[in-house]
Amino acid sequence: MKKNLFSIILPVYNAEKYVANAINSVINQNYKNWELIIVDDGSNDNSYEIIKEFLNDNRINYIYEKNSGVSFARNNALKHANGDYVLFIDSDDYFSVNLLSDMNKLLSEKNVDVVKFGYFTERGIIRKKYRFSSTVNQILEGEGLKREVKNNILSSYDFNCVWNSVIKNDIAKSIQFDKKIINAEDLLYFYKVLKKSKSIFITDEPYYHYIYNFDSVSHTKNIKKNIKKFSDLIYVYSIIDDDIGSLYQCKNRIIQNLEELMLSIIDYSGCYDE
Repeated sequence: MKKNLFSIILPVYNAEKYVANAINSVINQNYKNWELIIVDDGSNDNSYEIIKEFLNDNRINYIYEKNSGVSFARNNALKHANGDYVLFIDSDDYFSVNLLSDMNKLLSEKNVDVVKFGYFTERGIIRKKYRFSSTVNQILEGEGLKREVKNNILSSYDFNCVWNSVIKNDIAKSIQFDKKIINAEDLLYFYKVLKKSKSIFITDEPYYHYIYNFDSVSHTKNIKKNIKKFSDLIYVYSIIDDDIGSLYQCKNRIIQNLEELMLSIIDYSGCYDE
């Protein structure tokens, strides 16, 4: 069995409460052929003081940059990815210990361009397993892959995220995250990955633990930022809709996200930051 090298990309911004757990979940993998690329996006808390405790491991590459956003950080990290495959992890989340060993075995057997794997969402003591709408446990390619993407990319969250994905290095590095948007950049990036991929495999086995962190940028109370997030969604959905002609799904997702935006404005009116 081939021992693939996995490049794991970890962007960090003011993550002192969580980043050690994310790093440890990589170090503690029972498969050891990996490199971890940490991009510190201008943190002004104690994130570096925590990260530096791990830098004696020569598999860990630390990069500091002026605060420019998660897309810029990921693009920067991709330049340094030397592995056969690329994975992403967010600083407040963590991997299961058998992720890389299982992915190496699966990729040795299936030889696909992309693997999507299951995940848990965790909110305090409440843990829920994500259920895919797409076809699982078989290789999707050709017209079958196109059909799955068209049917699910705007009607579910199956292809929204990069952090539950293993992507061939040449495909991952050939695509840039859009630095102009602060929301749905994962969806747009992964949609471009799908367009370049000849085959993918989806397993609903959960290897990723997504932690609801209400201090994160994705849970902002700032109304101006929420409106920007909504406009970004329209921008991304429109690009995808132009490609696949799934207008009904696109409208439904826009309406759903508009409802969520309005609820956030009602909840936070009078107490948002500038």
